[in-house]
Parts: sequence; structure tokens; C-alpha cells
Amino acid sequence: MLSEITIAFVGPGVMAEAMLLGLLKKNLIPAEKILISGPIVDQNEYLQKIYGVNPFTDNTLAVKNADVVILSVKP
Repeated sequence: MLSEITIAFVGPGVMAEAMLLGLLKKNLIPAEKILISGPIVDQNEYLQKIYGVNPFTDNTLAVKNADVVILSVKP
């Protein structure tokens, strides 16, 4: 069950926001189990304020605390 795992999104942009919004709207995972990581502090804080997710600026820390990692960055 998804509610028992922690998911980290590396790259908290539009693509990550769309995925985490879908997870949250369907109540598949609680917001506190979602980690987002990216270098832009304002974006991290925005996602934290709007969705209640946990922000990081250090990808290593976010990944270290996750069961699943989603790379949501442009190639």
C-alpha cells in the first residue's frame, strides 16, 4: 500500500507537482510521506505551503529517507 511508503521527488517542478497532486487527491499517500528536493528554495517552500510535503535542498538527504525515488527533472 502506498500509504506505508515514503516517496521522494528529485526536481520539484511542474511534472513533480502534477504527480504529487494526483497522489494526494486520490488519498493514496499522506503529504507527510512525500519528500521534494530541489535547489530553488522558493519552489520547495511553495509546495510545502500548498500541499504539506517535506522540502529538501539536498537531494542526498531526501533520497536517503525515501523508499521510492522519482526523478522528475528535464533530460
